[in-house]
Amino acid sequence: MPVIPAPLNLDPDKAASDFAFLLGAFRDVLIDLGDEAVAAALPWGESIPAPPEPPDPLELSQALSISLRLAALAEENAAVRHRRDVETADGLDAISGLWGRILADLRASGHQPEDIAAAFADIAVEPVLTAHPTEAKRATVLEVHRELYLRLIANENPRWTQRERDEIRLQVTAILERLWRTREIFLERPELSDELRNVTHYLARVFPEVVPWLDRRLRAAWEDAGFDASLLADVTKLPTVTFATWVGGDRDGHPFVTAEVTKRTLEQLHTTAVGLLDRALSNLARHLSLSDSRQAPPPALVDWLRETAAELGEEGEAAIKRNLDESEHARHGQPPQDRPAPPPRRSANRRDGRC
Repeated sequence: MPVIPAPLNLDPDKAASDFAFLLGAFRDVLIDLGDEAVAAALPWGESIPAPPEPPDPLELSQALSISLRLAALAEENAAVRHRRDVETADGLDAISGLWGRILADLRASGHQPEDIAAAFADIAVEPVLTAHPTEAKRATVLEVHRELYLRLIANENPRWTQRERDEIRLQVTAILERLWRTREIFLERPELSDELRNVTHYLARVFPEVVPWLDRRLRAAWEDAGFDASLLADVTKLPTVTFATWVGGDRDGHPFVTAEVTKRTLEQLHTTAVGLLDRALSNLARHLSLSDSRQAPPPALVDWLRETAAELGEEGEAAIKRNLDESEHARHGQPPQDRPAPPPRRSANRRDGRC
């Protein structure tokens, strides 16, 4: 496979295997579409007979670009897999740069858990996103790359039957054909709207999935270090990550950024943020199907439901009636009554030895 600079914590055999899987599927796509010359000209993998006519230079350039991106996907997946294997075998403190190693080093240096926890509230990180005309990628292409990566991960499941693996490969070829038929790069210098779509892709599609893991990883490393978990109970005192961007607001060198452009940029970012919150609330509603018969709802929640339903009128009343016991107090205007908590479920492996 092509040699691309990669972190040292990488299993080269895993990367080569994943790249062979992706490249083989890509070659099949090219051959099925009648681009045998392009498929034969790719310098990696098994050689195939080349037709007498040479490949079209533009098509070959696109195929090489896609192949290099496939190699990068393979290396990214191999690096993540390797890190997980190291963590499983040697613990959270085995990888430099992550919370496990940092906390282990602080403990070895004599720092007390209380002092470390108190310092977290002063840690704030703010990555600033920008865009460069030579680096901006179409949001459509970024989504396709994400789909490929997820299919690559799915292919690792050892429980799949051969028929199921064939289906995954079929899905990969379908995604690669779409990528091949898609204009991968901007033919002209990206407009500000293109740069904003690129940045918004990460703000809306990537960071919301990744950032919540930061607190979970910190808590896991904290407990793995043997520190008292209650010291991190207050989520407002954990390190924070916020994001900023130059796109649409750079008045120090971009001749096309005007007050109107900045206004539209802020409106789009605001709309994206509201959409994220709306989806989060919808997901919360689906997962919190808690019945009043199993626990008493908090009075503040009952009051909020009643007030919101009144503001929404018929729609609010219909929402309250949709699930008759979620929450019946809001429907009848009654305060929640104290109920005893359900008895704890007994575990087959209780530590006190009793059953």
